[in-house]
Amino acid sequence: MQCFKCQHKWQNSKKNTIGLCPGCGTDLLKSLADNPKEIDTEYKLQYIIECFGYDVLQHRYIIYGIIHDLFAHDKRLVQVIITSIKLKIPDKITDIKHNTDKYISQDSLKEYLLNKSSMSDLEAEEIIYDWLFAIPIPRRTVQDGFEEIWALVDLL
Repeated sequence: MQCFKCQHKWQNSKKNTIGLCPGCGTDLLKSLADNPKEIDTEYKLQYIIECFGYDVLQHRYIIYGIIHDLFAHDKRLVQVIITSIKLKIPDKITDIKHNTDKYISQDSLKEYLLNKSSMSDLEAEEIIYDWLFAIPIPRRTVQDGFEEIWALVDLL
């Protein structure tokens, strides 16, 4: 994690929630909620994923509570984020980022959102951008490459 105030970096324990920055003592969750205009949506979503893990998106009541707390200043944005989670936009983006064989354009995701919700064109574009930013790209290791090569050899 990285504190947005002092830029201190650290590894967050999976047992802890966001908590306090070990560098400056800032209460990160409170700061995220108290500074609605200073911190962009994509950074707040990224912090949620970094702090609570991607799996938090599968726990409806927990993620909805966090979203309501962090974005209480903008009820429409809360609705857009929750709708995108219900429509599994983060899952679709994660699937694309993990599986390079799949190709789904941002335009097709946007069309999907527009057809399944009451979002405006701009809201759909922005929430897709926010999730694309917030969801990390998985790191590939040399070992991953070797495993793929051996899997191909086994097929021969």
